[in-house]
Amino acid sequence: MWSYNDCGASNPLTLSQTISPSAPEAPSSAIHTATKTTIVWNWNPVPDATGYAWNTTNDLVGSTDMGILTTKSETGLTCGTAYARYVWAYNGCGYSIIATLNQSTSSCSAYPTVTTSAASAITQLTATSGGEVTSEGDSPVIARGVCWSTSPGPTLGSIRTTDGSGSGPFTSNITGLMTYTLSLLTD
Repeated sequence: MWSYNDCGASNPLTLSQTISPSAPEAPSSAIHTATKTTIVWNWNPVPDATGYAWNTTNDLVGSTDMGILTTKSETGLTCGTAYARYVWAYNGCGYSIIATLNQSTSSCSAYPTVTTSAASAITQLTATSGGEVTSEGDSPVIARGVCWSTSPGPTLGSIRTTDGSGSGPFTSNITGLMTYTLSLLTD
């Protein structure tokens, strides 16, 4: 920069300006991968970011520092459910505004498969039965057992045993029966 008038020109003066650094822009959502119980969350890298924070709630303070990773795998989710997750980019100047990631898990379609064992060791008041969960379907089996009633077609609302969880064989000790009134649920 310089100036002049009728008497002449001034010595030149050099001007410089330093641009103040700032927090990065918010990341944008990329394509997520979903199964019935897992979502792999993905977001696009941000040019001036030195890392990312991720959370299941809109809470930066409780977030997980992902470092430079732009992906997060989340397991144990419920099939057929919509989820929202939150990510922030950061650098030495601070954090970006929040970016919301949205994805649903795949739909639930298969029910568990179970076979029921015939009643054995039958007495007037007790019997032994059980069965085997041969497939858990789309979600983990949280309870298994045998239900019974004094009328045909017992349901889960009838008297029942609870004999563990998951797949595999199980044994049910049926008690409190009345003579000649046993009707097991076999479906």
